[in-house]
Amino acid sequence: MTTYTINSEADLIALPNPILSNSIILIGTSFTISTSTSFITIGGSNITINGQFNILTISATNYEGLIQNSSTTNTNIVINNIIINSTSNLNTASGWICQPNFCNGNVSFCSSNGAIITNGGGIFGQACYSCIATNCFSTGAILQYSGGIFGSYCINCNATQCYSSGTIGDSAGGIIGFGNNQIITVSGSTNTVPSQPSTTVTNSTITACYSTGSISTSAGGIYGYYATKSNAINCYTLGNGASSTTSGGIFAPNFALLTDTPICSASYCLTIGVGLAGDGIFVFVGTNNPTNTELTTKALMNGIWKDCIAKCYLRGLDCIWIDISLCSKHEPYLLKSFNRSLYSCPYQKIKCKYSTSINGLFGATYNILRVNCKKSTCNITINPTSGILTFHKVKKGNYKIKIINGISSTIYIGYPNYYTIWTGYNINDFLLKSKYKSKCKSKCKSKCKPKCKSKCSRSSSSSCSSSSSFCCK
Repeated sequence: MTTYTINSEADLIALPNPILSNSIILIGTSFTISTSTSFITIGGSNITINGQFNILTISATNYEGLIQNSSTTNTNIVINNIIINSTSNLNTASGWICQPNFCNGNVSFCSSNGAIITNGGGIFGQACYSCIATNCFSTGAILQYSGGIFGSYCINCNATQCYSSGTIGDSAGGIIGFGNNQIITVSGSTNTVPSQPSTTVTNSTITACYSTGSISTSAGGIYGYYATKSNAINCYTLGNGASSTTSGGIFAPNFALLTDTPICSASYCLTIGVGLAGDGIFVFVGTNNPTNTELTTKALMNGIWKDCIAKCYLRGLDCIWIDISLCSKHEPYLLKSFNRSLYSCPYQKIKCKYSTSINGLFGATYNILRVNCKKSTCNITINPTSGILTFHKVKKGNYKIKIINGISSTIYIGYPNYYTIWTGYNINDFLLKSKYKSKCKSKCKSKCKPKCKSKCSRSSSSSCSSSSSFCCK
């Protein structure tokens, strides 16, 4: 294997063009890409590109994507741990990570925050072939014909445990864009017709994915317009529909674009949006789409998330999904697999009545979801900006503190009722072992003298005054 490490745009430009087989590219630090022609070209097989969770800021205009691979003979292209921060715009039909016509890509733990232009995708661009997305997400607006993860006209592509939070434009999809699995062999389409490989179409499957954005006309919360041979399994959407005749909770209208029968299915899916078409899962067109099937799906159609309903229809609670509800029991599930460690050392021993943890590894916002305090009410708080935990008179015992870090936004469903949407989040545990044991009994508290006080000095941290507390469970 040949290994290349890039730490700047100059290093990126200096890479061999193309990258040949059996190569590894490591992104060693965060940097800015200011030129639209600065990208990686794949020229072989067995190539791995690891961003190591560094942030690539894209300031180049009309950017087509970080990586190009348009050859079906280049296989085993592995891309992971890349964060795209956009300060400019994506080119039409492009993807922030993978350019149009990308083949045989396996992408995991990658994300983008920029707007997704017509026919493009948050991760993959238009007409990608035989690609996989796992644990990826996008937060930018999903414009006409686009997809939150995959662009339009993609073939034989699958997504697992991915999500999007941007508004979903006309004929677009929260995960996959317009015309999924449609082989285009004739002219006359109102869209730009992409070049596509001659291939047999197999079913595409979206598993354990979700979208939170509003759903425009002829759009779908998971699949965009004209999907065929497509499956949605264990997915949910929160967005309200713009059209009660064409906005689909899971699938947009998906009758045949050419001659193919739109064989599509939805299993264990849930939608809650108001103003959706059909039954809230499929948009019924023609003769009620007799080739589409549903198994254990539910559309509440009232905008209100209910944990009891979600538990009945979504599969894998505590394995795939995590219930982050505090005490309200009305918070949408999140994916458990976004679980990067939030601290360099997520374990601490304390003996004092007052102590603090080290800083968290990321920026705001931190929040404690729950603590396994079975013996007593424990006084544990967190600074939402720094992630510093404060422990005050935590009784002797072992504690598992479940913490979320990410960007939160409040969605009102008729004041004062609301739920919280998280993006760019990670959820993990901080383990605490307390040996503190108060020598004061409750009946003599007023008589306690300094001998009862801890020898540890109080930290100057201001975490108490700006902290948030937890819900014990």
